[in-house]
Amino acid sequence: WKNGAVLEWDGTRAEVTEHYRVNDGTIQIRVQGADPKGFLSIIDKTWDDEVHKDFTNLKVERLVPCNCPECAADPNRNVFFPLSQLKEMRQHGSLSIQCKKAPFRMVNVVQLIENVFPSDHMGLERALMKEKSLPSTPKKVFLSYSHDKIEDAKRLKTALAVQAKTGKINFWYDQEIPAGAEWKKEIETKLGEADIIVLLLSQEFWASDFIWDKELPLVAARYAAGAQVLCVMLTDNDFEDTQWSHLQAVPQLKARLTPISRWPDKDEAWQEVVGALKRMLG
Repeated sequence: WKNGAVLEWDGTRAEVTEHYRVNDGTIQIRVQGADPKGFLSIIDKTWDDEVHKDFTNLKVERLVPCNCPECAADPNRNVFFPLSQLKEMRQHGSLSIQCKKAPFRMVNVVQLIENVFPSDHMGLERALMKEKSLPSTPKKVFLSYSHDKIEDAKRLKTALAVQAKTGKINFWYDQEIPAGAEWKKEIETKLGEADIIVLLLSQEFWASDFIWDKELPLVAARYAAGAQVLCVMLTDNDFEDTQWSHLQAVPQLKARLTPISRWPDKDEAWQEVVGALKRMLG
């Protein structure tokens, strides 16, 4: 270590650099690879447990980079927000914060946090589980979507085939309802059991009376009980104007939430979605 170091873990690489003279004691961490959020949470926890204990009166403030389009395109703008401030804002329901540089865009507080750290912040525990290779109960994944987007629903099911066949998930959507069954009751039962709920968002999704009046209240109750919810932007829609806009949403193109319909490479967009689900699975 002189001005920095390179760390590697499980197909992920972190560049840690010191900018003491330039930025008044800043240590910057850039992570890329298979699981950047998981690796960053390991570094963060190790920093607390192993590094900080060797120093007395050391004051540390974690800073999260702005993800507005301008900052995402130019990291040298150096716009950061204190993580403690973002968490306090989220706790009190204040879910937007303004970039400090022109054009002073508003950015989503929850996405700022979850762009850096996984929602469960359990990277170290996931690493230990990988080492131990302990058997686990399959996570129950429930898919909510508008029937106008049935092909997208089928595509996601296919993309998760390996996770299903290796026993990591039990994937369910309404195409699994057997003939003659009470479909509303089946949906309510499966949704009430879900560990992970995926919402395929489109204008048709929000326009559906059944989704709005029946499914979403159950999603809210399940989320309050501890289920994870992932929002997938299929096409342009009014997600930001709903009560769900604080939830994790994908896919992100150059650190900006971008509907799959706008991606030049749709396969790459779906890989982003699958990657987000894999992180939820741990």
